[in-house]
Amino acid sequence: MIPASKPRTILGEFTPVEFVFLAFIAIMAIISIINFNTVDLSRILINLGTMILVIFAVNWLSNTSDAKWIRFLHSFYVVPLVLFVFKTVEKISYPIHGHDFDEVLINIDRSLLGTDATTWLTAHFPVTPIITELLVICYFSYYFLPVAIAIELFMRRHNTPDEDHSNDDLEQFRFIIIYSLLGSYICYLLMPGVGPRFTLHEFSNYSNELPGVWLTDGIRWLINLGENITGTMTT
Repeated sequence: MIPASKPRTILGEFTPVEFVFLAFIAIMAIISIINFNTVDLSRILINLGTMILVIFAVNWLSNTSDAKWIRFLHSFYVVPLVLFVFKTVEKISYPIHGHDFDEVLINIDRSLLGTDATTWLTAHFPVTPIITELLVICYFSYYFLPVAIAIELFMRRHNTPDEDHSNDDLEQFRFIIIYSLLGSYICYLLMPGVGPRFTLHEFSNYSNELPGVWLTDGIRWLINLGENITGTMTT
């Protein structure tokens, strides 16, 4: 249990990560309420309310006990929470604008590079199943490397459970990752897009044009599942 000499309140347990989450939730709520005629407001408010309850519940638990599993939960519950934020942003961005901004984004790429990046790459580098497999694995590792680093940082501080960890390496790392992700979601709120695999290439022919070896199809299926993409997609 928490020593009597260290009384803490739920608000006092909030880290910068929680404050950033709450600020972003407030932004989503304001945007949704302003655009109540075009978004599914009740569904969005339920999602946002659920996030707030989760944040307060986890911080209440961490305020009542210093058990290792609670400290682990307090450090890593942000992983599913940020995924939930992403799914909620999807329900706000496109309904507000009514269209995507891929044409604008493509023109920006072309003004910077002189051509489409994927076209340039395929013209200058050999496309083989092995290279495709390696690149898909590298891309997929983006979802796991931050978690792996955070686990390592959590294990490093395990031997000092009674110290104040509000400014340690793990908290700084969590803040940097969450802040950058939520920042990118603000960009998506302003300019939603579906990406070049739908706008510059034929999505249904993806596996035929860029086949892998063993893992590529499975990884693509997982990525599509996380983005609610099944089969072909039309915009």
